[in-house]
Amino acid sequence: MQYKTNIDFAAFFVSDDDFNSHLEQLSKENIPASEFKSKSLKAQLDWYYAKYLEWEKLYSYNEVKSDLNLSNQVYNQNKEIINRIKSYLDSLKNIINEEIMSIDMSLDEYLAQNKELKDYYMVFYNVMRKKDHLDERGLSTKILPYISRINSLYNTLMNVEFPAEEIVFNGETIKLTTKNYNSLMLKATHEDRKNLAATYFQSLSKINKTVSSLLNMRYQMFQDLATEAGYSSILEHVLGEDDLNIKITDNLLNNANDSLESLKKYYVLRRQELGLDEMHFYDRREGKDESEIDFDTAVNNVIKALRPLGSEYLKRLEEILNCGLIDVYPRENKYPGGYHLRNYTQSLIVMNSHDTMRDSYTIAHELGHAVNSSFIKETHQFSDFHFSNFLSEVTSLTNEILMADYYFEQASTDEEKVIILEQKIGKFIANVYTSIMWFEFEDGICKAIQNGRPMTPDEMIALYQKLYQKYNPEIVCDDYLKYGYITRLHYFMGNYCYYNFQYATGMLMATKLANDIKNNVSDSREKYLQFLHVGGSMPTLEALKVAGLDLTNEEIIADGFKYFSKDVAFYEKLVLKRQK
Repeated sequence: MQYKTNIDFAAFFVSDDDFNSHLEQLSKENIPASEFKSKSLKAQLDWYYAKYLEWEKLYSYNEVKSDLNLSNQVYNQNKEIINRIKSYLDSLKNIINEEIMSIDMSLDEYLAQNKELKDYYMVFYNVMRKKDHLDERGLSTKILPYISRINSLYNTLMNVEFPAEEIVFNGETIKLTTKNYNSLMLKATHEDRKNLAATYFQSLSKINKTVSSLLNMRYQMFQDLATEAGYSSILEHVLGEDDLNIKITDNLLNNANDSLESLKKYYVLRRQELGLDEMHFYDRREGKDESEIDFDTAVNNVIKALRPLGSEYLKRLEEILNCGLIDVYPRENKYPGGYHLRNYTQSLIVMNSHDTMRDSYTIAHELGHAVNSSFIKETHQFSDFHFSNFLSEVTSLTNEILMADYYFEQASTDEEKVIILEQKIGKFIANVYTSIMWFEFEDGICKAIQNGRPMTPDEMIALYQKLYQKYNPEIVCDDYLKYGYITRLHYFMGNYCYYNFQYATGMLMATKLANDIKNNVSDSREKYLQFLHVGGSMPTLEALKVAGLDLTNEEIIADGFKYFSKDVAFYEKLVLKRQK
């Protein structure tokens, strides 16, 4: 079957003119605060969420359109208007929050007396649990547009005004950019990768001071928001938003540090497998199977890999694939990364496929988000649609693990099994250890700002260098690698921070779920499907319990690292067998 490779925006707007008309209309629909306050609480909530849904459609359409053509300044101009509308809607939400905060009885008692509001249970729950931590002065409405502008500046710097160096590759002189660097690395010889890396990081060094300044400005704003909301730190604020506590990140870091020997063991084996005396970061690509797999074949492999999730899941997957929601291939001025934009109207996925095996993992990952969103939409109203990012990565990474297991089962030789296992282990390292590295780096910046002394550019690169060596044992830390933090797109995505640790916890929980489902442990698949329908209809930790994951049990995180150690042990057997 041939699948669509470009996004069909018809579910949003039939054209840019249609979009502009709706944008203009919504920008004019301003109710004076006094008039809004005069409405009943039910009327306030109904009006707010109706308009917020309209705003989300506008935001989603414009955001993806912009990422498909970053050079089009019209979309950037639209962002200013969209941000202003969001600020206005946030001000109305503050009015709603104030009224909810004034309730002087328990939530259950209040809703028993006001049954017309029961559908908004989680809205009330999330406000009342944060009663002492709400942004009473509406500081977020003033700050968030500036955070968005910083994000745009970074994207422009990396994708439009990047100080690209020229390099000779395959006899041709080309400019090395953020858009072609990874694709060239996939095709390059060992010596070419060495030169490509050195040249690319030389370009990054030229924007180090600018990016470090943007980071300091961005996190100072987050600190202001945290302080205003009554939190002691940015991290506490972020965890509080998701109804989590600091014990989760502490548990994550402790278990990661305890398992570093397994990580080191893998890199030693990997270096031996490559026959190298020393291993550099670009050597990790050596020997990887980057054989061509076209998009349709990759999608079919994804469908086969996800069969353990059952017919209901696969049916929904096929429906989504036929909607035209994925922009697949790279092109000039397109955003270089990949993501799923959660949306009540229709999921949107942006990726940059090079028709290799690794793209099937990206497809499986993003479709995990899309299926999850689709199930929630059919079960819950818009006010319960959005949920913690802490939960969302579980669904995408479960798919990636099943994808790796499928390819491993299809492998017919030990050589193929080694390659697939390297990919699987590499995914775990990227999502867990590397994410923890990024978390610690971000935490260092945040703590410096919290202490009233933002990091200098030299301090940032020194911190990154230190953390890189910690979480990449046996890999030579070339001096230019200290600029690697500049490439972390997640530091400049959306109006949030401390995003990275959620990949780690998500991967560890997904590891358990995928293994339980494949091994038919009790009702693991049925529980997982129930979890996919939950969305924001219950607290984060309660939602995980639906899937059989009790995160108050520290063994859940520890078990994930144990599976990693088992994969490393199996890899060791295969490598030693091949060396005999």
